[in-house]
Amino acid sequence: MRKRSDSTELIDTRKKFTAFMEHLWTHKVAACDTETTGLEFFRNDLLGFSFSTPDNRNVYIPILHFTGEKTLNPEYVLPELRKWFAQEDITTIWHNAKFDLLFLRAVGIEVCGTLHDTMLLHFMLDENGSHKLESLAIRHLPEASGWKDVIPEQLKLTARAKKVKMADLNYGHIPLTVLGEYAALDSKFTYLLYARFIDQISRNDEFLDLYSLEMDLLRVLFDKEYRGVVIDEPYLRELSGTLRTRIDDIEDEFYQAAGRMVNMNSPKQLIELFEDHDIPVLKRTASGAPCLDRGTLLRLADGHNVHLARLLLDHRRARKILSTYAESIPLKLDSGKRLHTTYRQASARSSRLSSANPNLQNIPRGPEIRKAFVPPSDEYVIVCIDFSQIELRLTAHMSQDPKMLKNYREGGDIHMMTAMGLTGKPASKVTKEERTNGKVTNFSVLYGAGPRTLVETAFAGYGVKWTEKQAKGYIDQFYKHYRGVRRWKTSLERKIRMYGYVDDCFGRRRRAPGIKDMSIEKWKRESMVRSLVNFTIQSPAATLLKRSIVRVNKLLREENAKTQMFLNVHDEIAFYLHQDEFSLLPEIVHEMQEWDFSIPILVDVDWSDKSWGDKRGLYD
Repeated sequence: MRKRSDSTELIDTRKKFTAFMEHLWTHKVAACDTETTGLEFFRNDLLGFSFSTPDNRNVYIPILHFTGEKTLNPEYVLPELRKWFAQEDITTIWHNAKFDLLFLRAVGIEVCGTLHDTMLLHFMLDENGSHKLESLAIRHLPEASGWKDVIPEQLKLTARAKKVKMADLNYGHIPLTVLGEYAALDSKFTYLLYARFIDQISRNDEFLDLYSLEMDLLRVLFDKEYRGVVIDEPYLRELSGTLRTRIDDIEDEFYQAAGRMVNMNSPKQLIELFEDHDIPVLKRTASGAPCLDRGTLLRLADGHNVHLARLLLDHRRARKILSTYAESIPLKLDSGKRLHTTYRQASARSSRLSSANPNLQNIPRGPEIRKAFVPPSDEYVIVCIDFSQIELRLTAHMSQDPKMLKNYREGGDIHMMTAMGLTGKPASKVTKEERTNGKVTNFSVLYGAGPRTLVETAFAGYGVKWTEKQAKGYIDQFYKHYRGVRRWKTSLERKIRMYGYVDDCFGRRRRAPGIKDMSIEKWKRESMVRSLVNFTIQSPAATLLKRSIVRVNKLLREENAKTQMFLNVHDEIAFYLHQDEFSLLPEIVHEMQEWDFSIPILVDVDWSDKSWGDKRGLYD
């Protein structure tokens, strides 16, 4: 067992609390943390607060516990903390701040002043490593060894003593002396990591600016997470019934086509069935077994007219929509039928935002699930603003390819232009199918797709059937047509191989030290190079979205608007636009389009008075 720390203090009497608050008021800087009964602020309870001040005073203040040990009355504690956190001249330091801010707002505490987040600080310094507090503390602070182990050990002991499952317990069942030390050290180590990381960040002005952006964004995302997204639960219940019926019908049709009953979720049984029906093997797994992934099934269904493959695709899609969304979303709603996702700023190495619980980034593009996302009342409509071809536009800016620049400056059709380059035809002679070929080539070659990947992407994403020879020809033609893009990529690749990292146009860095390690297989090193080239396109697009979110939030606050951002997915920001505030729409669009690039940045605007899934063009 870890030796008890002498630098922590349990504040379990009113006298101790009063003395500590006097101490806290003399400090304008503190690392802070909360302990809770779970992860959902709208369902779980706050157990207590920990603080670490610059003079190494590390305390835990319990307001709820389930062991019978003495805690403080929240009716006394919360008003005092509410006053301290309301100061505009304080600096508070957190690890994964949004989590704590959500629980604090739920009990009426608003955190003012300057925020810092050691998770985001570390993400700026090392996007490849773990950003968990435990990992960082153990790596950088020798005294942190074993500090986190005490919690699972204690939960096991408590579960054994109470003869219950560990899943039925939470931190409130851990002896208060144990939890108090653990919690106080949480804040202590957060403070020590902050001191180390902020010093490193401050040496690079661009890193510091990007970190400031992330902290501004954190405030906006926190507000969005707290408000949540309005969900039409009755619609999802109805959709679940429809999907179950559809799944049953697909299974019946599959069994009839197969000539026998088959478990459609069993790869072994499906492989045997396909072999019995002499269905060709187009791809094999690493172990040598026939592959039945989505891309292979699509090729079988459309390229080889295999009805069983089409039914299997339909079955998988319906089951995924049912289990991942239609059935699970209602279980995650609060009492007001709102869904609270968690936006992650330190997850994707490209610096793109992601989300979890649930992952709204992966919601199918079709209308079925999106129709469940509705306005909060008849006073609002849904407006979605999406950056138009943002990654292609940024490529034009960074590569300075003359043809791309000319196309975007003149408001041309980049997919038509690529099709003209691939076919050698004038625009008037390019067919709809050839324009689609141009579109597929643009989005695939942009990210370094080779012939085989291009063939798979073309078919799976667009239903376009190419041979590898055709795909190679399109790639070659793309780079002949856009010579500036080829030169730019070649120059980037050379620098990446030389330095082992790359900075995007805003100064955000992506590191891959393995690129220079000759003991690593060449194909893996080349994959790293492609990944870093892709980063220089994806990361600026992410930064534009983040800055737009912060800009638009500032506009809405200054206007004291009822309109709210409620969701962002990929390059799209979705709003609940109040019907009295349509005049704000041009200003919002302006904030998202006003950038200092060599080509215009444009957005597309859709809207609906029904749901996200019913959105249509603003002028349709």
